[in-house]
Amino acid sequence: MSYSMSPPPGRHHAGPDDRGWSPAEQPPTGPSGAYPVSGGPGSDWRGQPGPGPGPSAPPPPQWGTEGRGQWSPAGQPVAAAPPPAGRPGETTAIERAWVDLRLQVASRLRGVNAKHCQEAFDRLGRRNALGPHGVVLFYTVGDRQVPHGCRLLIATRLFLAGPESDDLPKVLHDLSRTAAGNIARAESRGQRWDPRGPEGSLINGGDPDMPRDAGYLGVGISTLDSEDGPWHAVADAVRRQPADMPRPRSVFDLAGEGIALLCDGTALRMVRNPRRRLGDDGFTSNKSLDASQRWPYNPYADLTEQGDQTLRAAWAQLGTLHRTLADHLLSGRTA
Repeated sequence: MSYSMSPPPGRHHAGPDDRGWSPAEQPPTGPSGAYPVSGGPGSDWRGQPGPGPGPSAPPPPQWGTEGRGQWSPAGQPVAAAPPPAGRPGETTAIERAWVDLRLQVASRLRGVNAKHCQEAFDRLGRRNALGPHGVVLFYTVGDRQVPHGCRLLIATRLFLAGPESDDLPKVLHDLSRTAAGNIARAESRGQRWDPRGPEGSLINGGDPDMPRDAGYLGVGISTLDSEDGPWHAVADAVRRQPADMPRPRSVFDLAGEGIALLCDGTALRMVRNPRRRLGDDGFTSNKSLDASQRWPYNPYADLTEQGDQTLRAAWAQLGTLHRTLADHLLSGRTA
């Protein structure tokens, strides 16, 4: 993926550590097939006209929108908040909690991406080489020992290298179909499917201490494709560079990216670039990342529509996966 725009300087945030990450050992097994990217009939997973009519995807749910109450970051419903009192631009406690949680998500995504890059580089040329894309599921649990009483946990899925795992929109498309099939089979037996397993698990890594009652928060992706070029080309160039170069590049010079969708309507993008200027954390979002005040204008309000065609297709397919998981895992929890 390549992008022509860079986010403005952001905020540094020290999130929790990234323990529990482990690389993939199995290639993706989801079925392939057509599914509309944009929700329009007859579109395939690239957003191009397909061979025939397809189902129309529903609009993305907006948990926490006006008129339906709000979800607290810990996954508990709270009453719809009245207009905040005090000085214009002041944020509420719930808003500050969500800002903190978004920054935690971005930090965990950056940590996963960095370890994904290191492991994929170490495995280049091996039979168990890793593909350039991975998926991260975000969960929360209540914890009075952490700020805002909400602890973030993750479950991850990486893939072995291969043609089927090089195309990010198709990887997400196949996972959505796999998830939908698992949900249908579980519901036919009167059960609730859990993407963490044990039956039909979508993951192969993450926080090992995650409790089973952790609440689903959202889903994101880690990709090693960057503005420098496709992962395989960039990594191979670093590996094959002459040993006598005056300033040789290493794995620590390789960039990566991530995007995420959360159940409050947040769309978030993380760019991990070792050459980024000081003071720019690489985090952008359609919702606030500043807990100190409200800003009247956000240039990333339409974040999912920005970027090149591959990025927009990835956003669309991630939205399908997020809706599939959220509609199932959050059903019955009314605000």
